[in-house]
This record gives sequence, C-alpha cells and structure tokens, in this order.
Amino acid sequence: MKNMKVILLALFFLCAVISTSFAEWQSPGQPKAYKNLQITGQVKALDKKAMTITVAKKIRQKEMEAVATVNDKTKIMMSEKNMKFDDIKVGDKVVMEYSDVDGRNIAKSVLIKPAEPEKKAEPQKQTEQKAK
Repeated sequence: MKNMKVILLALFFLCAVISTSFAEWQSPGQPKAYKNLQITGQVKALDKKAMTITVAKKIRQKEMEAVATVNDKTKIMMSEKNMKFDDIKVGDKVVMEYSDVDGRNIAKSVLIKPAEPEKKAEPQKQTEQKAK
C-alpha cells in the first residue's frame, strides 16, 4: 500500500512537471505576459528626446530608480485630466505603472500628484501672547 502511494505521488509530480514544460512549447512565438510594476516617487530625470522618465524612491536608506519609455499608449493624468509628457516636470511626485517588454520598461500610465499647498506658519505675535 505504501509503495502504491509513492508511485502515485511520483506519477502526479512527473505529470505536473511535463505539463508546465508542454505549455511553454505550445507558444514559442507568442509574447510572454509580463506583470505590471508600479513605483510611487519623485521624477528624477526626463529625457524628452528619448521619451523616458526616471522615477526615484527611497526605501530603507537605499534609492530605487525606475526608468521607463513613454509612448503614445501611455496615459498621463493629473486630477482626472489628460496631460502630455511635456507637462511632467523634474521634482513632481508621480505614480508610474510600467511593464517589461523585450527588456525595456514601457510606461503604461503616469499619474502626477498635485503639489501640496505649503502650510502657513502661525505669526509669532500670537504664539508670544499665548506664552505670557
């Protein structure tokens, strides 16, 4: 009985390995599906000639960068308004979704976050009066 369980388990494992290999053989010319990647950070560089955007984010004292090419299919938005590549500026905070296609990162979407208004400091006179 134990031998039968071992044999069945080995056959099941062998079938699983063969079926995944067979699935790869089925579509050698088909482009592989790549998952979308995303980075939320600050625009570090723009190359208008090459149409690339570099987004940087600091994670645990290490700076991570993602460079992606923007094309005509890339959606660029800010506050639900369509924008253009020229509207992106170095220093903007963005959320960029991209995927690896043939070894190149292609931007699918770039969401520009609106600049946060600066908080006004309280006048010193009011704080001095409260202290007295």
